[in-house]
Amino acid sequence: MTTLRRAIKEFETALAAGNENEIFFQKWLESQSWAFGNAYTFRDEVRAIALGDQVDHLVKHTAHGLRDIFELKRPDSRLLLWDNDHRSYYWSAETSHAIGQCHRYLDALHDEARNGLRDNPDIVAYHPRAFIIQGRSAGWSQAQLNALHGLNSRLHGIQIMTYDQLLAQANRLLDTLSTETHAHAD
Repeated sequence: MTTLRRAIKEFETALAAGNENEIFFQKWLESQSWAFGNAYTFRDEVRAIALGDQVDHLVKHTAHGLRDIFELKRPDSRLLLWDNDHRSYYWSAETSHAIGQCHRYLDALHDEARNGLRDNPDIVAYHPRAFIIQGRSAGWSQAQLNALHGLNSRLHGIQIMTYDQLLAQANRLLDTLSTETHAHAD
């Protein structure tokens, strides 16, 4: 548990310090893929899914062994903007670009890996999903959190979460493991 706590603290410290380096977070997640949650068993070393298409993280789903994509964007990029005329939130240009990028990746991965990647037949993806980690939500209002949830629910096969939500997920997983460890010790 100490190792996991230390890893979470490193992630939290980087966010608090305003670290905007996407590569730092990519390397952190490469070594701490458990932060994706217990629905995923491990991250593949393979990142090239088709000619010219390389994803940030290709991960194996625990329940069925099929692969999904995790795509990282910068923690300082904005996810949502406010439209005063229509009184609604909408995706920022950066988020729209990431959604389009993942749409391409999902098509390529489905086409290339439905029966296993050519050079890695054990990597199978059938109707994969993509998760985009982008921006920060610390200090957001409930209306902004609701907007992110609502906009996400209108997407199909793509889910967007903030770095703060990933941190909360990692902390929750650690809490669950700590509780189970204490329960077994009693």
